[in-house]
Amino acid sequence: MLSSLITKAYAATTTGFPPAGDLQYWVQAIFGWAVAVSGIIFVVMFLVGGIQYLTSAGNDEQAGKAKKLLVDAVIGLIIVLISWAAGRWILQSLGISTGGVISA
Repeated sequence: MLSSLITKAYAATTTGFPPAGDLQYWVQAIFGWAVAVSGIIFVVMFLVGGIQYLTSAGNDEQAGKAKKLLVDAVIGLIIVLISWAAGRWILQSLGISTGGVISA
């Protein structure tokens, strides 16, 4: 009884995670995480810029800083989208699947 439980527990832990040498999995994971984190950073920057703009209360200096932050956030989003497309193309050219949450 105890040996069957140990065997089941060992099988459950070894089949659910890819081996350390599975380069394709790790490239996919790192690529996906990098794009997701970049998207989250864009949303945070855009929200902060929007709140700063709304609370500038007519102060031209504060409004200018907020507008610059909003423009920088949009430029960052464009760079991330171009990087995502280029990275996806490179990974597909290398034969690495890019399926998952961020796929078209």
